[in-house]
Order: sequence, then structure tokens, then C-alpha cells
Amino acid sequence: MTTKKVPLANLDWDDVRLFLHINRTGSLSQAARQLHIDHSTVSRRLSQLELCLGGPLFERHRAGLKPTELAHVLEDHCARRARHH
Repeated sequence: MTTKKVPLANLDWDDVRLFLHINRTGSLSQAARQLHIDHSTVSRRLSQLELCLGGPLFERHRAGLKPTELAHVLEDHCARRARHH
């Protein structure tokens, strides 16, 4: 299966917001509660985002989610965009 990489500048704001909540909480369940959406929706959208970006954003551990290098790149990109808006 071929993945399509989406330029960071073209990401959907809802996906960025979802990523930021997951990254901040380290938990799909907590992000789902904060965003008032189902856990399954968070999981599905994260999987789609990872597919679009061409790699995993988090390593899954019993203690929670650990950001990957790709997650750090996305987080830095989000911070730069926020400073320019």
C-alpha cells in the first residue's frame, strides 16, 4: 500500500487540534474526553493522519503514548504557524 504524504501546511485544523490534544495528554481517551468525541473517532482520525504523514506519530506503551520524531516535527510546525497567526 502506498501512502500519500501531505505537506504540513495543508493539514486540516481539526486534525492538528486532535494531534495537539493527544500529544498534550499522552492518551487517546483523555483527548477524546477533552474534545467531546468518541475514543474510536480519535483513534480512527489519528490513524488517518499518520497514514497521510507517512509514519507513526506516537509509540504506544502501557503508560501512555510517547511522541515519535515525526510528532516532534509536527509539533514544531504547529508552534511556528501559531506564532505567525
